[in-house]
Amino acid sequence: MDLVLTPQMLVLTREAKGWTQRDLAAKTGISQAVISKIESGATDVAGDRLTHIAEVLDCPPALLCRPIARVDTANTCLHHRRRQSKLSAAATKRIDGIAHLTRVTVEGIFDGVHAQLATDIDPVDVIAHANAAAVNAARNGSTGAGLDAGHSEREAEEGATFDPVRADAAARYLRQRWQLSGPVQNLIGLLEAHGILVVYRNLGSRAQDGVSSWPADLTQPPIIVINADLPADRVRFTLAHELAHLLLHRIPSDDAEREANRFAGEFLVPASEIAGQLDGLNTGDLVRLLRLKEEWGVSIGMLIQRARDTNHISDRQFREFRVRLAKLGWDINEPGNVSVETPTLLAKAFAIGQSQLGLTMKDLAAMAYMTPASFERHFLPAPQEQLAPRRVLNLNATSTTTPASPSSRRTPERLAATAGTDLSSTDGDNRSSGGN
Repeated sequence: MDLVLTPQMLVLTREAKGWTQRDLAAKTGISQAVISKIESGATDVAGDRLTHIAEVLDCPPALLCRPIARVDTANTCLHHRRRQSKLSAAATKRIDGIAHLTRVTVEGIFDGVHAQLATDIDPVDVIAHANAAAVNAARNGSTGAGLDAGHSEREAEEGATFDPVRADAAARYLRQRWQLSGPVQNLIGLLEAHGILVVYRNLGSRAQDGVSSWPADLTQPPIIVINADLPADRVRFTLAHELAHLLLHRIPSDDAEREANRFAGEFLVPASEIAGQLDGLNTGDLVRLLRLKEEWGVSIGMLIQRARDTNHISDRQFREFRVRLAKLGWDINEPGNVSVETPTLLAKAFAIGQSQLGLTMKDLAAMAYMTPASFERHFLPAPQEQLAPRRVLNLNATSTTTPASPSSRRTPERLAATAGTDLSSTDGDNRSSGGN
């Protein structure tokens, strides 16, 4: 039986390349009017025409003929972005297409090697605990640990409608369930150990750091796709931000982005555990912030935001910090050493296919619904390693980290000195506005 093109898959694949119908028409020699009819389902495509379109799109015909990948209710960061997003409609469609095609690849590989990824997180449970904490806080007239009335007033002035207590409570509950204490040393390894797949892909835009989705088929894993080439500290923040979307945001809302940012802050830098390290923070404390960055694996910008969130610095200090970082150029290219984290589970699935099933790279590419060249470009597996015979990929899963080499490592003192910073300076308001 001949393969027949699925219109929605053609649209998805075209948009993932950033092409318009006119672009596809020009590259295939098929009129735009016919392309429009094909994508609307008014014209069937099979045989040589299907092969030709697939060649132009650099994909196997099987990709264009498979059912559309289904995800649960709009659970991608793209659908949660605020109205003032810098992403164009075309860029949004491209990123959404890449995310969907990544899911197609993952599900094809996992099904092909008979592997599974057991997920042990329950969004309903997390949401219930977070909502209960918010209700209790409202009933008691409390704004949550480390927050005072001034914080609530500030949020109101900024037009926030989300409840920071809810985000904080969700992050604390998850840390408790996962038995975390102090900095998360290997966030990708932690997520993979709990059944969340992490994949690096070039999203074609620097305006979007990552996207995430739950599958409609619960035998498949939730996936977080991270834009390639992000700084290591930004990767960690993006992972925690997308984790919040997976857990808290079943329906798009204007508040979801701020809530995800807040969750990420409390999850990576819990207020109760960093309080003593933020006491007395002032705008001359760049060395302290660089050391905290290395310890907690988050950016200086995020540490400043956490200090403001927990009332360790005033609003004026926060603004002064931002100005100072901008003058140093650290708002664009921030110094400091944070280890690079690398996903391993997908590479393990590739290795299972090769070492245990005897599959070639061409076979794996076909399972991934990709051409061999495209598959190697995006998903070239790491060197094979000894694998346990079981095919449950998330048991005792770990990810590798690549620390900066000792010879190239720059100390916080050197970094601050290189930036022309007076390390003994205490300019700005020295007042700390309370513990958390």
